[in-house]
Amino acid sequence: MPSRLSLPSERIKQLLRFVYTRRNCATKLVCWARLCAN
Repeated sequence: MPSRLSLPSERIKQLLRFVYTRRNCATKLVCWARLCAN
């Protein structure tokens, strides 16, 4: 039972980390685009 409970939380952590890194990369790209525009 504990293993089945810990597995989803681990997947959620991985997914959140993935989303956070993707968002961070997106913001960096936007900043670069703004720098290039100026």
